[in-house]
Amino acid sequence: MFERNSVGFTLVELLVTLAVSGVLLTAVTQLFISSNKMYTVQEQVLRIQQEVRSGLDMLARDIRMSGYDPTDSASNAGFTTANSTNLRIQYDFDEDGVCNKDREYQYSSDDQNLEIQRDGSGGYQTLVNNVNSMNFQYTLSNGTLTNNPADTEDIRRVTVNICGQISGGYSNTYDNSYCFNYAITCQNMGM
Repeated sequence: MFERNSVGFTLVELLVTLAVSGVLLTAVTQLFISSNKMYTVQEQVLRIQQEVRSGLDMLARDIRMSGYDPTDSASNAGFTTANSTNLRIQYDFDEDGVCNKDREYQYSSDDQNLEIQRDGSGGYQTLVNNVNSMNFQYTLSNGTLTNNPADTEDIRRVTVNICGQISGGYSNTYDNSYCFNYAITCQNMGM
């Protein structure tokens, strides 16, 4: 004879358990996807911040050195080009009376890069990628601000405004710009 009180699950209990498990698994999967998305976006934001800061550090070092000419015999020491998207700097780094450091920085809106050309040749190399806007602003010796100084010898401070944007995964969803402003005082200009 068969006993009706046998141990086990009914079909209804099994279906309810599968439905609850499916809901929990879906919730855990959505949490994982959301966490992964935020991690990826934050990693890309950190990358653009580090790249911009690294480029600004190099640029600031050259701006501070602009016009350095301890022998007072180096021609063209200082800013030789200065406008809103292009800045060329020369200085006598090894104190031999010749400008041996020649750096030109430019913003390429077509490529969305901050680029550098060293020593007036060799073409431009990318310094910072994914730059969606950038400009140089100059404070002159009389305190006025301009993007295109008439006389580059009057420049006393350069303010760099640069905005970067993340690239790669989720960049179309999170298309925020991350902007940095950096004011650099020229140490050797107007001496």
